[in-house]
Amino acid sequence: MRLVKDGKILLDGTLREYEKEKLVFEKIEKIEDIEEELGIELLTLIKALTDCIAIKNEEGTIDVMWACPRFQISIDKSDSWILYGPVEEQKYVSIKDYGKTWALTKEELL
Repeated sequence: MRLVKDGKILLDGTLREYEKEKLVFEKIEKIEDIEEELGIELLTLIKALTDCIAIKNEEGTIDVMWACPRFQISIDKSDSWILYGPVEEQKYVSIKDYGKTWALTKEELL
């Protein structure tokens, strides 16, 4: 159920405004709990999984890696990883290293 559109609570007659507001805050709280556990904003993670990321190599150079149909996410309590690129060029990045060793753009790593 969509709760917000164009910055406003959607009032479609199913619930009163304050009831919908409560649902919005409950949903945001759940999202923030997940973000806190992962150590990254979900919007950033989704963009990384569907678009491209810039990765800083050990030499300090920055490569751009595009998400491909065969990416993988492995999430556990200790760390989370994203696998990028075709088999011969796979790169793993720690979600917790966002902004340090990888980012959505090259500029964020410079």
